[in-house]
Amino acid sequence: MGRKKLITSAEESLSQLGDKDSLSDILVQDINKKLGNTAFILGEQEAPTDIKILVSTGSTILDTILTNGKWRNNGLPIRRLVECSGNTSAGKSLLANTVLINTQKMGGIPILFDEENSTDVSLLVRMGLKVGKEAENSGVHKLVYLSAGNVESVFDAIESTIKKIREVGSKDFITIVWDSIAATPSKQELEGSFEQEGYGMEKAKAISKGMRKITQFIGKEDVLLLFTNQLRSSVGGFGFGAEKYSTPGGHAIPFHSSIRIRLSKITDIKKGDAVVGVTVQAHTRKNKIAPPARKCKFDIYFDHGIDDESSWFDNLIEKEIIKKKNNITRTIQLSEELGGLIEFKSSEWKTEVLNSQKRIDYVREQVIKANIIDYSNLTPSLLMIDETENEEKLNAISEEEIDT
Repeated sequence: MGRKKLITSAEESLSQLGDKDSLSDILVQDINKKLGNTAFILGEQEAPTDIKILVSTGSTILDTILTNGKWRNNGLPIRRLVECSGNTSAGKSLLANTVLINTQKMGGIPILFDEENSTDVSLLVRMGLKVGKEAENSGVHKLVYLSAGNVESVFDAIESTIKKIREVGSKDFITIVWDSIAATPSKQELEGSFEQEGYGMEKAKAISKGMRKITQFIGKEDVLLLFTNQLRSSVGGFGFGAEKYSTPGGHAIPFHSSIRIRLSKITDIKKGDAVVGVTVQAHTRKNKIAPPARKCKFDIYFDHGIDDESSWFDNLIEKEIIKKKNNITRTIQLSEELGGLIEFKSSEWKTEVLNSQKRIDYVREQVIKANIIDYSNLTPSLLMIDETENEEKLNAISEEEIDT
């Protein structure tokens, strides 16, 4: 009898609500009374998981595949954690610094934890960073530089920095770069002797503990936290399906990150005998806001950073937007206002095609559209993916395959 009365009572209560949505509203209000502002109705109320701001990586193609064109401006999302890994000289620090510079341009607060002590201020200025009086006159936030010294201190500094910024009343978004995880020791490692071993586990534990705590701040306080990390050969990781490379610091950062980008050096860029830059490939190993496992290439020059427009050429050839007329001449169709069909040599890509801001903007839109996956053209059978099988295939990819 008691159970029957309970059901009747519940049905009566629900019938009194009238509108189905009001039940959700009541639940959210009740939870927030008990636990604070922690519950939201997605799609109606702004939640920590919502993405409002994206910061460019400096590569239009990489920005596009990171978001699949969901937002007008593409790039790395605020309120998320991002890991950028790669071998030596793959452009990890430079890409991270580009994100900081673009943060400053957008009115955000750029913060750099340089645990490698390798930042070149003159390069950052050439890339567009404003410092000193120029920053003050432009009304932008100056880049804050820190070298905390150990994992625990970095996490403490991140937490206290975010709290202080909000305490003084600033509502501007924050980009924090930690460069790099591999170069940051744990406190126990610093206090021990050189011949002692076993610090890897302690570092992983410290990072895991810090990540569980700091993740709470990221969404609520409009923070983009970008880690760089070095690849190392996996111990015993050469069997079938095993990763050939791993990143130091345990599994916490890969687990908590919404996006994982792996950079691989493809080739040197030479001017005569001198190496002036590198061509790199970015591979989105994990992506929670767009399709993962996508790749793109772009050029990085040592004196000024990412050369975005040069990467468009090969990409548009691959997408068959730039067509081959003969062994020497290429063609691209622009709007009639911008010249219609343009014939040019490969060496004339910038001088003959991208010779005005209007043409640059038009071609950029072509690049963005060409790199968006249109799900409406996919059949249901192509959309049904066995996640376990897909993960095994992804883990089986060797670094040699990534570099091709």
